Amino acid sequence: MGGSIGLTIRAPDGEEHRMCRWTNILPEFLNNLALVNKNPEHTKEILKEWQKMREDYLTHETEWARLKAKYQSKAWDHAPFEYNMTPVYAPFPFLAPNDYGLVVVDMVNNQILDSQGYSRIGKIHATSILNDMHAQLRDKPTGYSPKKQDTDALKAFDSGDEFSSAMRFRRFYDAGKVAKAIDQNEREIALNGKSLNDAICLIQADGAGLNGSKFIDFVLDMSPFRITRYEEHNAKSAVAMRKKIEELGFKLSDEERAIWDEWVQEHS
Repeated sequence: MGGSIGLTIRAPDGEEHRMCRWTNILPEFLNNLALVNKNPEHTKEILKEWQKMREDYLTHETEWARLKAKYQSKAWDHAPFEYNMTPVYAPFPFLAPNDYGLVVVDMVNNQILDSQGYSRIGKIHATSILNDMHAQLRDKPTGYSPKKQDTDALKAFDSGDEFSSAMRFRRFYDAGKVAKAIDQNEREIALNGKSLNDAICLIQADGAGLNGSKFIDFVLDMSPFRITRYEEHNAKSAVAMRKKIEELGFKLSDEERAIWDEWVQEHS
């Protein structure tokens, strides 16, 4: 299902974007070669919805406060916002954990700090790629030949949808940044010297259970970024993450410090 999560991005020029987002955008944004390459258009695209909601919230903030005081628990029925999710995410422009946790992407120091369990940063699951392949076969006529099915399924790797799992996987693979896969038993499958078609055959075999495992993860080379993982919803890990954030030069406001203190207390 997913939910809310704190997300902070520091661009190469040092500009910071502190926000609360829906967890479902994490795989599309983080496991993406455009992020690794620090493509400003990729960052701009990810920020677009947040900026719309934030502007929407600030425009109606005073009115929203009045409505909440008047209607209390039923205020949502009278929300004045243009976007339905504005009052969920936009009131939280903080560098602090929220609900599922926190992810910090620091493009200045090439660091990704990860405290959440929704998405595995640096990995793409074979099943999500296979789902994109199957999506190419929807609404096809009956009597569809298996050979034609295979051909059409491969269109997932050339769909132009840069946020789909198949396209993101292909971008990493073509860049030489997928050296191995790992199955559910932690066995490594070397991919060096293998073609994209070889990898696709592995994905298809995984979906059919032919390799004895239906849980293959492709490991992405996220360099130059270094990923540091912190246990989610754990007070000790939260303290360590906050310390690292400040060591990287982020300045926390008094309100953010209070949010951190409350988070640590709640998860002690």
